[in-house]
Amino acid sequence: MRSRIGKALAHPGALIVLGAALLLPLSDRARAADFVRGDANGDGNVTFSDVPVIVGFLFRGTELGCGNAADVNDNGAINLTDAVELFTYLVHESAPPAAPFPDPGVDPTPDEPSLELDTRFPCDAENPNEPIIDPTARLRILDAVVPGGEDRMVSLHVAISSSGNVAGYFGSIHTADILSRDSDDIGFADLSQTFNAGIMSARVHDAANGAQIKFGYVPTIGGEIWIPASEDEEVVLRIDFCVEPGTPAGEYALDLISAELTDFESGRSVVPQLYSGTLTVLEEVTSGACDPERDYGIETNVAIEFELEGGSANPGEEVAVPLTVRTSDRARTHGIQLSVDFDESVLEIVRVDTVHPRPDGQPWNSVLSSLNNDDETPGSAGVDEGYIAGRFIYGSYYGSDILSFPIDAEFTALDLIFRVKENAPVGTTEIRFIDGGIGCFATCEHMVPYRNGMYSAGTSLTPEVVDSFLFINGLLNIVGEVTVFIRGDSNGDHRVDLSDAVFTLGYLFLGKETPGCLDAVDANDDGNLDLSDAVSTLEFLFSGATPLPAPSSSFGVDPTPDSLGCRGSSF
Repeated sequence: MRSRIGKALAHPGALIVLGAALLLPLSDRARAADFVRGDANGDGNVTFSDVPVIVGFLFRGTELGCGNAADVNDNGAINLTDAVELFTYLVHESAPPAAPFPDPGVDPTPDEPSLELDTRFPCDAENPNEPIIDPTARLRILDAVVPGGEDRMVSLHVAISSSGNVAGYFGSIHTADILSRDSDDIGFADLSQTFNAGIMSARVHDAANGAQIKFGYVPTIGGEIWIPASEDEEVVLRIDFCVEPGTPAGEYALDLISAELTDFESGRSVVPQLYSGTLTVLEEVTSGACDPERDYGIETNVAIEFELEGGSANPGEEVAVPLTVRTSDRARTHGIQLSVDFDESVLEIVRVDTVHPRPDGQPWNSVLSSLNNDDETPGSAGVDEGYIAGRFIYGSYYGSDILSFPIDAEFTALDLIFRVKENAPVGTTEIRFIDGGIGCFATCEHMVPYRNGMYSAGTSLTPEVVDSFLFINGLLNIVGEVTVFIRGDSNGDHRVDLSDAVFTLGYLFLGKETPGCLDAVDANDDGNLDLSDAVSTLEFLFSGATPLPAPSSSFGVDPTPDSLGCRGSSF
């Protein structure tokens, strides 16, 4: 799947950046130590690796090597603008950082020093964060061909390798003076499948005796996303550019004169081995249009799962339907957007409770939900009636107080509280993830259709953006006067597995939670609850035993009535 999630800030060929420019105030700025403005990782030089370090500090809590140096524009705050301005200086050759630059010096501005930043991230010229020596790190420019004639566009490919995960890369190529300088005549596309609300760009500049192509890439400004380590060279970038009409046929060197990788964990620079390429023009370029592709929405290696766990209730009762979330190890997420449909002739939505606790014990940052129980069109389906739509923000995604959902974890995020209508028939009803529920946005003066997904640094991670998004709908069992259950399903999750045997043993011998349906715990259907029920469940699961007594393959009633029952009966 592919999705265009990039947006040019000012020009189609200009820098691509997604996200909000979020301020982190510098309450004092120090004169105490010499530093170079822009040298955020503290290695003594201003290089491309300083860009991912500033981004990581704002959105992931990465440590700075030099606190004052990260305030690139010297405006008294560290924010996304500092990362963008440094990126554009290095790749677009825009205005350089404020003084002191390029030589070390004290802060010339008269405002109070940032004692907190200097204490946390002192600029230590005596012990700089030296670049990482990685013998496997390489950056290669692959050979390229332009047909010539009226076809003057070139697709150039960049490959990298590294023993560590990569948070960004940069390169500079020198070639003959045959390239168009028009920013409309250059395009770029991420081929690493990691771009998600990040920064990438390429630009052609004048250079001595020719032209220079500079390119840079940061996969994200918010999530924990990186280019995976690989000792084999992986093609990560395509740069489309155009040669000028009149260019003769022949071979032209693509000299890689400098390059850099950024280590994801430390933010330190990795200087790779450089491998140049060759541009071959097959015949003289006469004329022709130039329309390079800019593709900012390559799939990301992010996998997310939403599951509605279902439940059981009698008519007239309330029941909680948990929303379980499985997060990725590739993106830091901090909120949920939801659109859930239900049968309004059977259920009413009462409220939505936030369940996953914050470590500070405080409520979630923001909850905006619209609960629709309309049932004006009998037999209607979809999200025109009977739906939940909303935005549920768990915590902050920037600054020093980043608070996000667990990474690579499964947890219950929300409880959807339904009431079963008094006239609801016995049976099952499905609760479904369907996009399009109308809900509040910002204020309830604005109502918008919602899509199911998660928020990462303000970006919506929906199925079109991420590599994998699995939705598992829930079934709510309406039991009425006749109790239905699945034999062996002790913990009531509507399936029989090892956790049921463990749940039974915990109830019988450890004083753990009382099961909601004792009939289901009676795995061997002998009318008693004892060790043999857990044993029967284990034999069924692992010893090839015959199925448990009915009802065992699906919900059903007990064909052998006994003193056991369901839904909180006391025995």
